[in-house]
Amino acid sequence: MTPGNFEQFLPRLSSCGVNYILIGGGAAIAHGLARATSDVGIVYDRRRENLELLVKAMGNLNPYYRGAPPGLPFRFDVRTPAGRPKDFETLAELETLEEERNR
Repeated sequence: MTPGNFEQFLPRLSSCGVNYILIGGGAAIAHGLARATSDVGIVYDRRRENLELLVKAMGNLNPYYRGAPPGLPFRFDVRTPAGRPKDFETLAELETLEEERNR
């Protein structure tokens, strides 16, 4: 995904019915914090149905791993966004924070 198409990203996810939450600098801005950021962070539901919606939504946005060498063979399909171990750690941390907030 190129920086020029970020304005398409969240509306596309929402219009395709992807279950996600906005995190990081984008979330801070949405809550009124004046902050400059050049990326969009999301955490998405990793159930297969949602992964299929995510892949469909991102279709022609050409997602690519951040920091990966240019030209690295990469195919974005349902298996790709299923999560790396760090993603699951982050999701678990968010779930723990949500549980504590709801006590």
